[in-house]
Amino acid sequence: MSVILMLSVVMNMLGVEPGAFFSEKIEKGWVGAPVIKTGELADHPRLFLGAQAGWILNHKLTLGGKGYFTLNPLLSGNPDEFSAGFACLGIQTEYLLSSYRNFSVTLENMIGAGNFYTSLTHEAGQHESTADLCFILEPGIKMNLNLFQNLQLSAGVDYRFINGMNHPENSKNDGFQQQNFKNFTDADIEGWSFQLEIRLGKF
Repeated sequence: MSVILMLSVVMNMLGVEPGAFFSEKIEKGWVGAPVIKTGELADHPRLFLGAQAGWILNHKLTLGGKGYFTLNPLLSGNPDEFSAGFACLGIQTEYLLSSYRNFSVTLENMIGAGNFYTSLTHEAGQHESTADLCFILEPGIKMNLNLFQNLQLSAGVDYRFINGMNHPENSKNDGFQQQNFKNFTDADIEGWSFQLEIRLGKF
C-alpha cells in the first residue's frame, strides 16, 4: 500500500495522470542498449562499459535492468602489481518526461548492488584479491535523439550514490598507498558520470 501511495505522490509531482499506466489498454514496447560512461573512481577519470534492457509501457514507463563495469581499472606497480575496479547490476526504471518531435527527455534511476574489487600480485608471484559489496542508487536525466523509427542516440548525466563500501586497511592496499592512494570508502566510488547509449527498440 505504501509503495502505491509513494508512486502516486511522485506521479502527481511530475504531473503524470495515473490513467496513463493503469488504463485497460496497455501498449507494450522494449528497449536494449550498450552503455558507455565516463566518471571518476578514487579521484581518477575512468571509463565504464555496460548494457541495459527493459519493457516499455504505454510509451512512457520503462522497467528493466542495467549493469556496467570499469573498462580501465586503476593500476599501480611499485613494485607489486595492484589493480582495482568497480562493477554493478541493478533494476533500471525510466520515465519519458517530455517529447519534442525528434527529441525526448527521460528521467532514469538504477537501484541495485555494486562490487568494488581489488587484485594484488606480489613481486614474488603471490596473488591476492578482495571484493567489497555495496548498495548503489543512481538517478539521472538524458536526452534522446530519434535517428530512425527503432533507433535512438542518448546522452545524459547521472549521480552514483554508494552505501556500505568500506575497504579494509591491509596489505592489499600497499601498492596504491605507495602511489599516494588512500583506503577506499563510499566517497571514492560516488560521483557524477556522463553516459552515451545507442538504443534499439520499439519505443
